[in-house]
Amino acid sequence: MRFLDAHAHLISPIDECEKELLKSMDSHNIEGSIISNCRAEEFISCGGEDPTDQLTALKDCLALAKKYPGRFFSLLWIRPTYEEVTPKLKSFIKRHRKEIYGLKFHPYTSRLRIDDPKLKPYIELAREFDLPILVHTAMDEYSAIGYLENVAKENRDITFIAAHLELLSDHRYAVEILKRNKNIYGDTAWVDIESTRYAIEELGEKRIMFGTDNPVDKDNLDKDIFYPFFNDGTELNKKAFSRLMRENAIKVYKLPIK
Repeated sequence: MRFLDAHAHLISPIDECEKELLKSMDSHNIEGSIISNCRAEEFISCGGEDPTDQLTALKDCLALAKKYPGRFFSLLWIRPTYEEVTPKLKSFIKRHRKEIYGLKFHPYTSRLRIDDPKLKPYIELAREFDLPILVHTAMDEYSAIGYLENVAKENRDITFIAAHLELLSDHRYAVEILKRNKNIYGDTAWVDIESTRYAIEELGEKRIMFGTDNPVDKDNLDKDIFYPFFNDGTELNKKAFSRLMRENAIKVYKLPIK
């Protein structure tokens, strides 16, 4: 079985990132990665470059996906602090809807909670185009998973993915949030295998998907935290492992993969 990475990125410089993504994916049996472009960060920019606008950042992702069919699947990194949902953006999404698989929001790098009114137009955008929203969650003043619950409760028809299952926590509270909200899923970027097994035990096999944040840290996929996922150390049954490492991402993001 080949794997899918439900949480990966483009970072600056793009040409070096392209090489690193492909090399690391090939060496870890990853067939495809769902990518969003960190260059759209509003207050912090990967690689030290000035941030770019959300449409340009999306186009970078789409260009890579076109260059390597079936290997990359693009998300629109949104910038609600400085940008809006414009007719130009909506028109572009409409033309390229089959190539776009969701939105990405990073509360910390936008200095904005997801339950801020500035996010409402983007939630409506997700609704209009039937797109899930990947949301960075962490224990900080902008990214706490409780803020995501507020929005999920008000938008039961929208699918949300809690990236990291609340980074820097023991992930237990995040699991409780997912229990209460069937429209929130989780990914395992920087989530240890013990917490991942606990989440699957509590939530069932269909709510958690494998993700890595590749390549935001040097030699990302070789970190000890990811070793069990790649080396038969999950202690999951065959079906649960397949859902975690591949099937759930295909279903949640509606990827064109059998």
